[in-house]
Amino acid sequence: MAWEITTEELLKKYTSGKRNFAGAVVIRERGYGRNYIDLEGAVLRDINLRGADLSFADLSGADLSRADLFSASLIEARLDSAIDLLQN
Repeated sequence: MAWEITTEELLKKYTSGKRNFAGAVVIRERGYGRNYIDLEGAVLRDINLRGADLSFADLSGADLSRADLFSASLIEARLDSAIDLLQN
């Protein structure tokens, strides 16, 4: 089941130890749609974003070491210089 979370909430929960965001629809801010989600340079090691909607996200330079992105939607996402994206 899909559920919405803002980038700010995701980063705060990740920092506090949560790693499972499976099925999340990551949005910029509630009520503003999903365009231009800013996760540039974010450290997201071991995160579970299985089936998450990251369309239009800026993940450039993000550390996605051991991230689970199976079935995640990355339509028009920026992934340049993302770390370890394909080495899981």
